[in-house]
Amino acid sequence: MRSVPVLARPGAVIPFGAREDPFDHDFADGVLRVFAPEALPEGVDRVVTVPSPTGEVAAVFTVRRSGSALLATAVQSTGAWSVAVGTGEAVSGGRGPGTVRWGAAR
Repeated sequence: MRSVPVLARPGAVIPFGAREDPFDHDFADGVLRVFAPEALPEGVDRVVTVPSPTGEVAAVFTVRRSGSALLATAVQSTGAWSVAVGTGEAVSGGRGPGTVRWGAAR
């Protein structure tokens, strides 16, 4: 799966599962990847809903840009999650509901 290119618009927030084998795993257990965060509108919540393998809502996240900082919040989540910017490594996260800040004004 890592060899398939992903074309993402600037400001896109895309959830990536932590596993690459079978496709019916817990998608909410993974990484929120934010592409070109400077393209996110200032102060606007980008809402990301992640389905479970059965199609129900497994997790809900919001990502907001405030100046040069990103604020990612797991509104609904039971698994481990983290935030990564672009193609870089995950920078921080948590398990279950919570909020992380990345960038300036940490």
